Amino acid sequence: FRHLSGYGFRGVTEYHPLVPQLPVSHDRAAVIALQVTLFPNSGFSIGMTNHHAVLDGRTATSFVKLWARICKLHVAGGLYDLTTEPMPFYNRIEDPRGIAEIYANVWLKDKGPNNRSLNLHLPNTPQGLIRCSLHLTRQHLQNLKQSVLNNKNNQHSKNSDHHSHISSFALATAYICVCTAKSEALTEGKLVFAFVADARFRLKPPMPSNYFGNCLSGRAIFIERSELLGENGMVVASEAISEGIKGLEEGALNGVENWCSMMATATVDGDDFGGNYKPISVAGSPRFEVYSADFGWGRPIKVELVSAESSETIALSESRDGDGGMEIGVVKNKDEIENFVALFSKGLECL
Repeated sequence: FRHLSGYGFRGVTEYHPLVPQLPVSHDRAAVIALQVTLFPNSGFSIGMTNHHAVLDGRTATSFVKLWARICKLHVAGGLYDLTTEPMPFYNRIEDPRGIAEIYANVWLKDKGPNNRSLNLHLPNTPQGLIRCSLHLTRQHLQNLKQSVLNNKNNQHSKNSDHHSHISSFALATAYICVCTAKSEALTEGKLVFAFVADARFRLKPPMPSNYFGNCLSGRAIFIERSELLGENGMVVASEAISEGIKGLEEGALNGVENWCSMMATATVDGDDFGGNYKPISVAGSPRFEVYSADFGWGRPIKVELVSAESSETIALSESRDGDGGMEIGVVKNKDEIENFVALFSKGLECL
């Protein structure tokens, strides 16, 4: 229990017995599966597997937190009044462009004509992958921000006259991009950073926060590796990611008609950009506040996104300490992860 709830190196497959398989067949697919595992005299884990076609991270986390609140009151001897809780909002998003039909047609043609199978085609986990959790404190984020602003002013960046606000998300993911570029030590080509974002508040009209379903938008950012390796790497990366976030505000669903065909191609080719790039992608979000799920025995000791078990995926959550920082889940093989962690730590010490 101490090992799996820690922050050190852990094998990714060590978590597989703690999460249930989602029952899926040719003509039927479960939405969610739950498993509680007891570690005698130590604690317990709650494993959840959900179908991403039905609910996104915000919806899944909202379910867990509501379940936790009900349990906490029960432990305390009280009864939960569901009438005081905003119930899930099941109305569907208006679809004047016929996006649903476009997506259905793409998936029906995937792996053969009129393919109506609901079976999932999940990638196999490579052997020998190691997981670790890194911590960016609030002070780390402040130091990264100050370093970016100082470099922008010193270099007279074209955006140096912009507002000094840089989101914590942009700072954290820019730092990950820089560390990744350094660890891979490639001087040519582009590093691709892809992220998804909650589109509920970005739609017109906006959807309520308790919308039950999948409501995500996304962007892919292409950054020259040579620039990431230079002195201005953090400036370049944070500006590019900030521009991508700004683009979401201007039109969260721009290009949505093409997303499904891109994803279908990715499931076949194994990458999202025509064979040339394997993007770094983000799973989870600090805004989900996963550590607030108290079932009556205190905050979770550790929350782990088990499905993020690719060297191209990082997992983000808020810091358990509640210090305004972030936890970053990283998965790589043993040699790569040791090098990456060393670069990550050294970079923070130099701020």
